[in-house]
Amino acid sequence: MRYLLRRLLGLIPTFLGITVICFAVIHLAPGEPTALQAELNPNITAQSIERLKTHYGLDKPLKTILTFSFDGTSLARAGFPAENSKLFPVSLQ
Repeated sequence: MRYLLRRLLGLIPTFLGITVICFAVIHLAPGEPTALQAELNPNITAQSIERLKTHYGLDKPLKTILTFSFDGTSLARAGFPAENSKLFPVSLQ
């Protein structure tokens, strides 16, 4: 039991470390993440690129991105609870 608790508590710093590394790699890489999507679609408009930046939250300052909000509004807005409750029984099969 103690081993299991130790392993579960070890997941917390591991998860946070992986999150920080992924965030740093994505935001410190040269170029913009939407540039590839713009290259792949030659008919994309400037308005569509701005919508992509807004959708991914790239139009916000870095300080805003780094603040954590655990109120769950972004998940609820994306329909996560409803979709998850429908798919959960399938994953148990």
